[in-house]
Amino acid sequence: MTRPVILWAEARTGGTFLATCLSNHPRIAFCRGEPFHRGNPWCVAIPDERERLQAITSQCHFDVAGCKLFRDHAHRPEIWDWICQVSPLTIYLWREDYVAQALSIVANRVYRTTGEGIPTHPYRRLEAVSVELEPEEVKFEIERLELRYGIRGDDTKSNQAILRSADLRVLSLTYEQITGGMAEATMLDAKTAERIWAFLGVDPTPLPRVKLRRAHHRPWASYVSNWDVVREAIATMVNLEAFPATRDGGEQES
Repeated sequence: MTRPVILWAEARTGGTFLATCLSNHPRIAFCRGEPFHRGNPWCVAIPDERERLQAITSQCHFDVAGCKLFRDHAHRPEIWDWICQVSPLTIYLWREDYVAQALSIVANRVYRTTGEGIPTHPYRRLEAVSVELEPEEVKFEIERLELRYGIRGDDTKSNQAILRSADLRVLSLTYEQITGGMAEATMLDAKTAERIWAFLGVDPTPLPRVKLRRAHHRPWASYVSNWDVVREAIATMVNLEAFPATRDGGEQES
């Protein structure tokens, strides 16, 4: 019988990269896209969201079937009710350097809105493109992520607390773990892959390389035209020394 699985991920944590890696396993049927976003073929094929999720996670001839859900998708009452009833295996994906995550979220929003900057999921290495970020937007995203990661505020509203409340089997992974710390990861970190296969109950299998490329692989100062202003704003919220993205030239290529 096919085991249902969901990938609970925040934006810009490598969810599409991990979903693509999972879908490359011969015993796993996993959606590479986001089946709750308008325009996805699953939305057209099955308008009812619960029925859609049920169909995605019960595909025949596979050991495991699933898809990625953002918190706002998963916490819709009808979807959360389905999750609590079915108890799918859950991979929770987050990012240790959430300052870099916040910067990437805002930069991606600029691209989606204006077309300026770098595409969400580039499939080749792109040169740095200058873009201006609104410091208050970056600060807002940092605060939102701190709440969701349980770093500040009411911990009962954190992602981990919500998942615990449903008594799910959860494998917690970070962006840094799945990429092995590489700026140009094209396959899952080997040790992390072993953990995932054991959690899902599938045989270890060598996977093909993924063509996705990290969008922001150079120092943020080379992307953000007002970096000094943005960095100064971030410094009012966090200790910059704790976050590689903000240190002297930021994240370097590996």
